[in-house]
Amino acid sequence: MQGPAHLGLGWLLGARLGERRNRRIVGLAGLAPDIDIVVYPLAWLAGGCDLDHAFAVYAGVHHRYTHGIVFALAAGLLAWRLAAGRQRVRVALLSVLAVALHLAGDVIASGPAWPVYPLWPWSDLAWGVAWSWNASDWRNVTLSALAVVMALGWSYRRGHSPLECVSYRADDWMSSVMRGEFTAGPRFRLVLYGTLAVAVAIVVLPLLLYLR
Repeated sequence: MQGPAHLGLGWLLGARLGERRNRRIVGLAGLAPDIDIVVYPLAWLAGGCDLDHAFAVYAGVHHRYTHGIVFALAAGLLAWRLAAGRQRVRVALLSVLAVALHLAGDVIASGPAWPVYPLWPWSDLAWGVAWSWNASDWRNVTLSALAVVMALGWSYRRGHSPLECVSYRADDWMSSVMRGEFTAGPRFRLVLYGTLAVAVAIVVLPLLLYLR
């Protein structure tokens, strides 16, 4: 499943939390298992900028160490530690659920060649299905598009959206635009363009890796 869909589903779980910080924590928990993507650029550098080497290393770790019960519990513990106010337990539980949704989403929508390993480090049991959609499949693209539409709609109705997981200022900007209240200078544009660049990278980089 593509990054925007993971982020949108995770954030939606905590969308009614009162504290903005807590909504961000749950939303990022939904995306957090894909932190293993950092292996790709590190392997590329360590391998003398060899893309084939980098992909081989990445393929060996992706969905293995960060896509299981241990990571979900670690995410919940970190969420409890970072949460604001009196909602720590709720934020922790929602974060664990967001990671679980991420794993389920990857089983359904990452392709049959990319199972997850929910019982690592106790077992190398691979969890996957033969009919799983590839990352470039139209259904995956549709899910990401729906995540964007959901963000825009929620921003208009509620004044916040999954964009707050990336930048509070960019989220405020989008909400003001959606509600026809926008008045800002170049600094807001810089924040917006930076946020869009991150969002594009989240979508494009995994697609490039899967299409290799």
